[in-house]
Amino acid sequence: MIVIIDDSPTALVVLKSFAGERGLREVKTFTDPLQGLEFLLGNAVSAVVLDCSMPTLDGIQLTQRLRESDLHKNTPVIMVTGSEEAEVRARARAAGATAFLGKPVRMAEFKATLASVLQNGGWPYLDRRTVSNSAPPEGFERRAARA
Repeated sequence: MIVIIDDSPTALVVLKSFAGERGLREVKTFTDPLQGLEFLLGNAVSAVVLDCSMPTLDGIQLTQRLRESDLHKNTPVIMVTGSEEAEVRARARAAGATAFLGKPVRMAEFKATLASVLQNGGWPYLDRRTVSNSAPPEGFERRAARA
């Protein structure tokens, strides 16, 4: 499961569509960072995508709180930020951010970043406990690379 926390409902819809891979990957979203943190402190997840700038608890503070939890010491955290300031990224990296995405988030960059932080590049998307083998689900088409 991937958790996305962003105070913008529009951004959540976009990011969820990028992360969901046509419904093959479970994605949980939160617009309230405190509710997202509460969920995360009780649940193991594959990755967390956070907006850097949110009210109440920003992405850097949320990352710090996650890293204090034994459950999320090594969970990949992708920080989404509109800031190009090196100081903001340095603070996020010091808090434990794994990777960064600039705003506006582009689908190809999002998918590449997510694949780079997920074990086995994120494949298989479905939990092996619910799938009898690691082959793509029926109806899933892998496009061949273009020459």
